[in-house]
Amino acid sequence: MSKINKAQSQCAQILAHLSTGKTLTIREAWDNYGIQSLTRRIADLRAAGHDIETLKTIEGGMGVSAWRLRRGRSDNPAAPFAKGDKVRVVQFIDAAYHGVRIGMVGEVRHIDRRDGDVLVDIGGRELWFDADELEKVIPMAPGTVVVLCSGTDTADHLWIAGYSLTSDSYVVRSVETEFQLPAKFVKPAPCHAQAEA
Repeated sequence: MSKINKAQSQCAQILAHLSTGKTLTIREAWDNYGIQSLTRRIADLRAAGHDIETLKTIEGGMGVSAWRLRRGRSDNPAAPFAKGDKVRVVQFIDAAYHGVRIGMVGEVRHIDRRDGDVLVDIGGRELWFDADELEKVIPMAPGTVVVLCSGTDTADHLWIAGYSLTSDSYVVRSVETEFQLPAKFVKPAPCHAQAEA
């Protein structure tokens, strides 16, 4: 197979994967498709007009890049989501919709692929949303070393002990204590190190 045909074949595999709404990391591209140069193929797809965004996520306690088709640019607006995904409400059309507030977090239960609506379980209630009213939540893995981003207060030797979907908060552990903080106040430490739990 020529280099051009191989690159086109790899681009087709990547596009098929991303069109399902899933993200793709370098490791997944290698493990699933034998693609060694994912970043080069992503650049080729972007040059061909595909709107692919780069996400930063945690895999095995380390920060890694993942790619996905940007919402609203695929044929299916619900493509970025899959059953079981954790999602956060970022906007909603009906302000009085069953007491839903921006920032509430839930789990995807079903996706209507015809019209792009997403059924989400929020606190035991299953509610339908348009895909553009939600964003995917990718919690940090237990053991991830973190820093606090609440003002100027920082502490050394903090790591994730757990994540609560219902309150969208992390259980953070230090050498002396354990406490719970909203997710917006916790971010990975620059070194992305794994704690010795």
